[in-house]
Formats: sequence, C-alpha cells, structure tokens
Amino acid sequence: MKPKDTENLIAFLCCGQGVQKPQMLKEFVQSQDPNVKKAGEEILERLEGLPDGSEIIRIYSNSNIDLNNIHNTENVQPGIASYIAILHRALENKLGYPVSPDVASGYSFGVIPSLY
Repeated sequence: MKPKDTENLIAFLCCGQGVQKPQMLKEFVQSQDPNVKKAGEEILERLEGLPDGSEIIRIYSNSNIDLNNIHNTENVQPGIASYIAILHRALENKLGYPVSPDVASGYSFGVIPSLY
C-alpha cells in the first residue's frame, strides 16, 4: 500500500466553549469578503428556521446583550456550531469546491461539530 501524500492533508480543529463573544455571528454577515458574507447569510438563514434559532442569532449578533446569555450552555453550543459551520462554508466558497478534512478534532464542545 502506497502512503498518502502528507504534504496536502487538511486538518480542522474546532473550538469549544469559551470562545464565544458578543457579535461573533454578526461579523460574518458584515464581512467585506463575499465568500464569508455568503456563508454567514446561508448558515444564519438555516439557524433561523430552527427552534430558538432566532434567539441564538439575537444573542450572538447584538453588542448590548447580557453576558449570562452568551455563556449559557444552551445558547453557547448552537452559537459555536454555527460559527464553525460558517467558517467551513466560507472556505468551501472561497475554494469553489467541497472540503473534507483528512482529520478533524475539537476540544470541549468542538468535538461535536468536528464530526460534521
């Protein structure tokens, strides 16, 4: 068996709880990069259709928000999963083709979206 070309491997490391901040999702839809903006709009549109999705968008798009809401686990996890999905989609938009990592991992909650 021939070894895989290790010079062109793709790895994703997905962040976990603790990286969340006010306006972290809003930054994507306001991006000057059209690939990032398109990815942000697409993922937030999907999130809006989910139960409590509009609330997650409100929490992570507003600068004047109660920090307890930002750090509440029930809000953090969908917020971080959306953040990671936007980054992945933005990369695919920029490259113009689907991207599947050769290896993916995460820490804390980031393990879950790394399976995506």
